[in-house]
Amino acid sequence: MTKKPFVGPSTLASGLLDLIHADVCGPLNTPIREGYSYFIIFTNDHSQYDYVYLMRYKSEAFGRIKEYRLEVENQTGCKIKTLRSDRGGKYLSDSPEGVKLVGCKWVYKRKLGADGEVIGFKGRLMEKGYTQ
Repeated sequence: MTKKPFVGPSTLASGLLDLIHADVCGPLNTPIREGYSYFIIFTNDHSQYDYVYLMRYKSEAFGRIKEYRLEVENQTGCKIKTLRSDRGGKYLSDSPEGVKLVGCKWVYKRKLGADGEVIGFKGRLMEKGYTQ
């Protein structure tokens, strides 16, 4: 059974740093130069421009977010409004003093089979105050 194509409206963020998508990938099967086994990618939803940072350990993700934020905010003069990721926990290894963390909650969606039976659940971590 194939999935039907998405036919809803496809819109990009209206401002340069309105929405940034982030994802941590790894560990790589074969580490690349200097022992890097992970990478984090940031995609600007408005421009579709990507930044990739190499990491030796997944715990470096929060530091790379801070590095990315400083770089793009200094280059553009704008502030990042929203950072979206698939699972927020990997970025919260250590939060700096004075930073307020946004609350989050798990949202579950039922996966139905062709006969309407529940065959599983899909979980997604969402910011509190938003719906899916």
